[in-house]
Amino acid sequence: MRVRRPFERASDSGLVPEAVDGIWFRDDFVTKLDSAFGITAGGVNTATTDGGVNHPTCVNQQVTAVGDAARILTENASNAMQMSPSGEFYVEACVAVAVLSDGVNNIVVRAGFGDNAGAADFTDGVYFEYDLATHGHGRWMLCAANNAVRTKTDTGIAAITGFQVLRASLTADSTSLTGRISGVPCAAAVTTNIPVARSSGPEFMSVKQLGAGLLFTSWDWWEFRKLFSATRYAVS
Repeated sequence: MRVRRPFERASDSGLVPEAVDGIWFRDDFVTKLDSAFGITAGGVNTATTDGGVNHPTCVNQQVTAVGDAARILTENASNAMQMSPSGEFYVEACVAVAVLSDGVNNIVVRAGFGDNAGAADFTDGVYFEYDLATHGHGRWMLCAANNAVRTKTDTGIAAITGFQVLRASLTADSTSLTGRISGVPCAAAVTTNIPVARSSGPEFMSVKQLGAGLLFTSWDWWEFRKLFSATRYAVS
C-alpha cells in the first residue's frame, strides 16, 4: 500500500510550488505482493499470512531446500539510489524469524538496502543481517557494503521468533550508520564501507543455508525515508 508518493501535492488546483523535504515510501502488505514500488519479488512460496492482531497481514517467505532464496523487492533501475551525502536516510522493516537457526537448520536474513538478486551477500548496501553460521551467534549485525568490501558490527541484540522492528539510519553526511531494534539502540555504529557513490535499493530476503526442514520469516511492513539537505519545490 502506497502511503505517500514522492513530491505528492496536497492540492492540484493550480501550478503552485509545494515545498518538499524528502521522499517516503511504506508498504503494509495489505494484499499479496502489494508494493509501493509495484515490483515485489515472489521468491520461493511467498504468500500473505495472518500475523495476529497486531500484524494482521504479512508476507511469509518460505525456504525449504539449501540455497533457496525468497525476497521482497530487488534493487533495479526503478528503485536504486546512492547514499550520497545529501540528507539523512533511514530504512525500516518489521520482521519475525519464525524458526531460529540452530546449527542443524540455518536461515540467513538480510533487511535494508542491497543489490543482490541471488542468495549471496550484498555487494553494495546498508542493512541488517542474521547469520548464525557466519557470525557464530544469533544476534543481528548492522552492515555496510561498498563494492563487495563489508563492515559488520554486532548490534548486541538477538533475533527472536516474535516481531522486531529493524531501523538503519544514515547521517546527512553519510559517514555514520546507526541502528535501532524495536527502539533499542544498537551497540555500535558503522563508519566504513558506506556505499556513497554506488547504487542499492530496498531488499528484504531470507536464504536457506543448512538443513532439510522448512524455514520462514514473516514481514509485516517496511518503509524508507530520504530527507533532502535543502528544501525542494515541486510543481504539478
